[in-house]
Amino acid sequence: MPEVTRTIHGVVVRATVDDGLEPQANGFLELFEDLPSSALEDGRVIQVGWGALTPRVQADGSVTLTAPDHAGATPNWVSDLSMEARVLSMQVMAIRSLGVTPQECLARHEVLVEDAALTADDVYFHRRSTTRENDSGWFLGLTTPGDRGPMSRVPAYTLLRSHPALVAYLMLPDESLVLLRGGAVVGVRGPDASDLSPADGPTHG
Repeated sequence: MPEVTRTIHGVVVRATVDDGLEPQANGFLELFEDLPSSALEDGRVIQVGWGALTPRVQADGSVTLTAPDHAGATPNWVSDLSMEARVLSMQVMAIRSLGVTPQECLARHEVLVEDAALTADDVYFHRRSTTRENDSGWFLGLTTPGDRGPMSRVPAYTLLRSHPALVAYLMLPDESLVLLRGGAVVGVRGPDASDLSPADGPTHG
């Protein structure tokens, strides 16, 4: 697994990613170049897109960047930044290709879900304005008509395991709608009710 290194504020900083993600790793390092040296303090949490990076000072004085294990079942932070790099790239690509203004949605922000929709192949994803703290405004529901089943609130990063194709669209603004069929995005509607083309958007890799 490639390790990209750079000396920042006199400190050797390392970012580890899968092959092909070195440009994203360099982007993470450039972010820290633009921040004050205090950003490299051990344990400092730096928000990056939907996720976050935390420097960990090593015994030799160098720094390894870590990220939450959003795709796993552990609360630990990991040195493999591949998932953070992929998600950030997908979300940037979605916003650019669909031509909409991004709206923040952090990995920890809650999504209201119809429980059965977490395992269903055909679902819709709709965002509404909200003032509720830590609420993304997103709702995940079944496309088949019928009475609503039990509902839950889950962190947005849960979608990485249940419906990874939707993660790319989390930054769409209020009143956006995404349709998923057979695990693939088949339609995207913008806040003005215009149809956007998912064919030009990202895919989860």
